[in-house]
Amino acid sequence: MKKLTKSLLLLMAVLTFAFLLTACADTNNNGNTDADPTETPATVETPAPEETPAPTPAPQTEDVPREWENALRSGRDYLRFMAFSHSGLASQLEFEGFPEDAIEWAMTQIDAETDWREQAVLSAEAYLDLMSFSRSGLIDQLEFEGFSREDAEYAASRVFD
Repeated sequence: MKKLTKSLLLLMAVLTFAFLLTACADTNNNGNTDADPTETPATVETPAPEETPAPTPAPQTEDVPREWENALRSGRDYLRFMAFSHSGLASQLEFEGFPEDAIEWAMTQIDAETDWREQAVLSAEAYLDLMSFSRSGLIDQLEFEGFSREDAEYAASRVFD
């Protein structure tokens, strides 16, 4: 019986690890495992500082499908723990399997409550906490992550000046 319990625990640990690896997989190559990692800058998504307040939920005035609400909740959860660009968050929701109409609705709600420029600053700070970047390298990395050139330059000026 002990051997069976240990085997089950080991199997559960392996499956959990595999699930976490899959959930954290790079979404930039759209499932192409043959992609050359040297073709684009490395992506790093790190937690936003803990002092970032949780977004205030937008008032719901309409009945929407549960999947739409779940997409909104998932998007808000991501922003509570990590800095994302608008397109990066939409891609993450797509990776999770939410349908396009749910993502569009959720992103409309999130746009109303999110300062994407501030998300660029949080992302820039997280990158610099992990590795060294030149100003231009950081701007390029932020653009690669989906931030506009203007927001990337703003974020670089905030963290370098």
